[in-house]
Amino acid sequence: FVALVMAIYLFLTLKPSREVPQQLVKRAQSQIRAGDIRGAYQMCQDRDEILAIVLRAGLKMAGHDRYVIQEAMESEGERAAMALWQRVSLINNIAMIAPLLGLLGTVWGMMMAFSSIALDPAQVKGISIANSISLAMITTAGGLVVAIPSLMIYYYLRGRVLRIVAEVEAQASEFVELITEHGRQ
Repeated sequence: FVALVMAIYLFLTLKPSREVPQQLVKRAQSQIRAGDIRGAYQMCQDRDEILAIVLRAGLKMAGHDRYVIQEAMESEGERAAMALWQRVSLINNIAMIAPLLGLLGTVWGMMMAFSSIALDPAQVKGISIANSISLAMITTAGGLVVAIPSLMIYYYLRGRVLRIVAEVEAQASEFVELITEHGRQ
């Protein structure tokens, strides 16, 4: 259930168009080209997209050397990317833990089956063994039913995170040049 809710939430919120909105890119570029560094900074201040966070760090360093601006933006970009990876990693964690829980159920069921062999009277021994082995197989299947889709969703979302990070890096390098060029005016 947790994996399903997280997957739906991440499918809806983890999008390149949300983290690198083209409207923000165009407005920030035009403000920086016009020399309105403060206006671009204030525009980014009220936003929570990754590009806005990274750009805000660069704009804060406007007037400094290119490498200082780039370093500030890279630092902020790394922090933002780490936050994205942490959001996605919960689904990976579920995918890794689910088969182990299934295995735990399998071991428990097999222990009950062998206990039935040793302790149950002869008339109900077969039914008790079958019931215990059934429990073992159901838990194994349950773990795999949760793990396989969770892992597939994780890899899909991982691809989205990589696309977002690549887009932010591409836009950030353009903004470094713009800020360096127009931030000293």
